Amino acid sequence: MDGAPAETEKKSVIVVDGAPRRGGYTSELTDLFCQGVLESGGEPVRVALSERDIRPCRGCWRCWEPGRAGRCVQRDDMGEILDLYLEAGALVLASPVYFFSLSAVSKTFVERLYPLLAPRRGAPEHRKRGPDRAVLIAVQGHRDAELMDSLVRTFELTSRALGLAPAGVLLRPESHMLDFSMTSSPVVDRSVRAAFLSAGRQLALDGRVSPETERAASRPLCRDDALFESHTEAYWEIAAESEVPYSDRERLRQAVADDLRLLVPDLASSMDAKAAAGLEAVVLIDPGAGPDKRWHLVVSGGRCTAARGDHPSPDLALEADDRTFREILSGRTDAKRAMSAGSLRWRGDDDLATRLWRLFPRGGRSR
Repeated sequence: MDGAPAETEKKSVIVVDGAPRRGGYTSELTDLFCQGVLESGGEPVRVALSERDIRPCRGCWRCWEPGRAGRCVQRDDMGEILDLYLEAGALVLASPVYFFSLSAVSKTFVERLYPLLAPRRGAPEHRKRGPDRAVLIAVQGHRDAELMDSLVRTFELTSRALGLAPAGVLLRPESHMLDFSMTSSPVVDRSVRAAFLSAGRQLALDGRVSPETERAASRPLCRDDALFESHTEAYWEIAAESEVPYSDRERLRQAVADDLRLLVPDLASSMDAKAAAGLEAVVLIDPGAGPDKRWHLVVSGGRCTAARGDHPSPDLALEADDRTFREILSGRTDAKRAMSAGSLRWRGDDDLATRLWRLFPRGGRSR
């Protein structure tokens, strides 16, 4: 917030991480935000709620009684957290979106701030120190940012009740796409992460996050709705088959990343529309494991769509084993070399085969 008193700028930033576990997307993006605060001379004080003993508010009103004004009767970690809150110049509330709202631990934290609300008329005055501004970080797997509206509204009303000026709202839909290059460009992945780093810097230096940085943090990762839906369906299907715990993000990423159920739709979405002008064709991808493992690409009207299964009359059929296709589409093996070596074969339209490199210059996923 521009024009804030100098002493406010020097206070710590209490960063409340409401993710129920460490290592997820909320924690990753919050880490970047904290790094930005630190790099710009701020003092981020991280509070991981999942690692704290914070009990639900009892609704007993004891925190408004004479002699206890602003103090909760419960003896848990919230007392320490409230002390950190009261010494901070800014609050950052980071939460995944669960059922269109805050996570359970985040909601409990907010409710336990009740002792800091202005008391009823005639009650003792509460402590008046604490932040003068607040930033929200909200993260979800869904693509539709409107699903975050109720959470954002909760943040706005909570900030108003506590006398905090909103200093930034960082929304990150499509969070699981951060682990994959199902994007218009790998640069997008980096720019999103850079936005959270910049947001921390801006809060420390300027007292608020700029609208440009808010927009960059929410920049779409996936090229279109159809690709997002196919990717998400395949993601959970492969995850279930792999039997890797959802909480083990790195192993899950490795299990999912090289599967043709992700790589082939990515290839289709990466087609160069100008190179495909006037082309009407069907390309079969046959990894040699039976008809149910085949894919076909339909190029029509400057667009390319991928579909599972066989096709009765493809213009071109590409044949290789599953591993070769995965290595080519993930960028680890050059397709032309694979053809020269005989590990990638084709039958059908020779002209279309030579045109593939112009249609799909990146060969699918780019790293």
